[in-house]
Amino acid sequence: MTKGYYYGKVVKAPTKKTVKKINSKWDSKEWANYEHNKLENQIANEKIQNLYYETMEKINNAHGELVDKIVRMHKQSKQMSAFDQYEEDFDK
Repeated sequence: MTKGYYYGKVVKAPTKKTVKKINSKWDSKEWANYEHNKLENQIANEKIQNLYYETMEKINNAHGELVDKIVRMHKQSKQMSAFDQYEEDFDK
C-alpha cells in the first residue's frame, strides 16, 4: 500500500474511486448489428453501381454498332445512284 504525506505526517493514501461505465443505448451487440448493416448496404450499393456501369457500357456499345451500320449503309447508298436500281430492274 502506498503512503501519502500530509503536512509532514504519514497518512494512508486515499483509495481511487472506480467510475462505473455508463451503458449507452448502443451496447456492443446493437453496434455490431449497425456496422454489419452498414457494410451490407455499402456492398449492395457497389453492386448496383457496377451493374449500372455494365449496362451503360452494353447500351453504348450497341448504340455505336448501330451508328456504324447506318454510316456503312449511307456510304453504300451514296455510291449507288437511284438510276442504278432502275437500270438493274430494266435489264432483267
